[in-house]
Amino acid sequence: MDGVRSFGASNSFVEDLPQPVEGNMQEDTPESVRNSVIEPRVGMEFDSLQQVIEFYKHYAYSKGFATMTRNSRKKKALVRLLMHFAAFRHISTDTRRRLLINDNAGVRINSSIKASVVEAGGYENVTYNQRDVRNFLEKERRLKCKEGDGQALHDYFVRMQAKNSNFYHALDLDDELRVRNVFWVDARSRAAYESFNDVITFDTTYLTNKYDMPFAPFIGINHHSESIILGCGLLSSEDTDSFVWVFRQWLQSMCDIAPKAIITDQCQAMRQAIEIVFPETVHRWCIWHITMKLPVKLAGLEAYQDIKHYLLKAVHDSMTVEEFEEKWNHTITLHHLEENEWLAKLYEERERWVLHFSIPISLRECRQPNVRNQ
Repeated sequence: MDGVRSFGASNSFVEDLPQPVEGNMQEDTPESVRNSVIEPRVGMEFDSLQQVIEFYKHYAYSKGFATMTRNSRKKKALVRLLMHFAAFRHISTDTRRRLLINDNAGVRINSSIKASVVEAGGYENVTYNQRDVRNFLEKERRLKCKEGDGQALHDYFVRMQAKNSNFYHALDLDDELRVRNVFWVDARSRAAYESFNDVITFDTTYLTNKYDMPFAPFIGINHHSESIILGCGLLSSEDTDSFVWVFRQWLQSMCDIAPKAIITDQCQAMRQAIEIVFPETVHRWCIWHITMKLPVKLAGLEAYQDIKHYLLKAVHDSMTVEEFEEKWNHTITLHHLEENEWLAKLYEERERWVLHFSIPISLRECRQPNVRNQ
C-alpha cells in the first residue's frame, strides 16, 4: 500500500494497535508512535492472521471506511479475505443523543467513541469515524449558548451603535434562535478601510475558550506596514455557508468595496466562499501556513531536513519564476518526490502562493500575515 498518506489519531486508538514483528519496518520515534496510527506498508509481518485483521480494522476506522472478512475456498485451500468498503458516513440519532449526554457529563470524547464501538459490536459495524464524532460535538458546543447569551450580545452591540452610529454588527441565528455566526466592525476600522483596501488577510486559527467558536479577524496593512483590524467574526462552523455569510456582512459594512487581494490559508470552503462573494478579488495563500505544514506532510521522509531546506530556499531566494521552478523541480527529482501528492498539488497551485508570479499588486508586505496578526 505504498503512497498511503499519514494521519493523526488519538492516543487511545494507538495504544491498542497490535504491533508488527520487530525489524520489519523503520523505527518511529516514541512521540510519533503516540500521536499517529501506523500505516500499512509492504514488508510488515504479523504473528497471526487475527493481528492483521485487528490492525487493519483500526486503520480503516481512522481513515473513515469499514472492514469485513469472509472465507473463500480456492484450489481446496481455505483462504480468508480481508475486504474494505467506503461506508455511508452517518451518526444515528440515538448515537448523537448518547454522545451529547456523555459530553454534557464531562466524559472524554475518546471514551465515548470506544463505548459506541463496543455497543456496535466492533469497528466494522460503525458508520462514522473519530473525526465525524469530534466535528459533531464541536459544532454542538458552539451552538450551545446559555439562555440569554445571544440577547446579551445583541444588547451590547446596540449600546455600541448608540455611542457611534457607524458601528456595524450582525447576528446569524438558527431555527431555534441560537447564535450561529457573529460579525462586528467599529467606526475606526470602517474609516481605515477607505484608505487601506488593497490587501486584507482572513484567518480562523484563533479559538475562544468558552464556546470553541473560531475567531475570524479581517486584517489590513496601513502605510506604516502595521496590522490594522478591519472587522471580526465568530463562526459556529468553518464551512462554505458560514464563510459566505461573514464575507457578505463584511463587504456590506465596507460599502460593497471589495479588496484587491485577500490572503488566507488553503481551506477549500473558504476558497469557494471567496469565489462567490469576491469574484474579482485576487486570492492568494499564506506562505506561513504552508510552511507550518511541512513537518506534518514531510517529516516521515528520510532526507526531510534537506528537502525542507531546499524547498524553502526555492521559495524565498529565487529572483524569477523560472529560477523558482528550476530549483523546485531539481529538489523534487533529486529526492524522488514525483509521487508526493501534497507537493504536486502545491506546485500545481504555485500561482496562489509563490511571490514571484505576476500579480496586479505587491503582496510582499503580507507574506506572513499570521505572524503579523499575532
